[in-house]
Amino acid sequence: SRGSFGAAAGAESCDPCPVGTYSPSAGLTSCLNCSLGFECPGAGLTEQLACRNGTYADVAHSVACSPCPAGFNCSDPAMSPAQCPAGFYSPSQVAGCYRCPL
Repeated sequence: SRGSFGAAAGAESCDPCPVGTYSPSAGLTSCLNCSLGFECPGAGLTEQLACRNGTYADVAHSVACSPCPAGFNCSDPAMSPAQCPAGFYSPSQVAGCYRCPL
């Protein structure tokens, strides 16, 4: 069934996909790794969950998206945070950088 896999022939039942993976369809022999920019926080998931605005997952198989640190741009949740350039700032857990007021 969805959210599980059957790795061995003749198995009595399927196993739930472990955290960091998911299974969108029945009949798989292994689970799919969670993609960059997504999280798979629980076992037995049928789909991966997109990182919320202000968070990122820059490695596959992520259990949880990480909050964007202050002073960094996380506009692409699949990429590592990029430091805001001089003259710009960013509070913690915010996706983009903002121009400093005059």
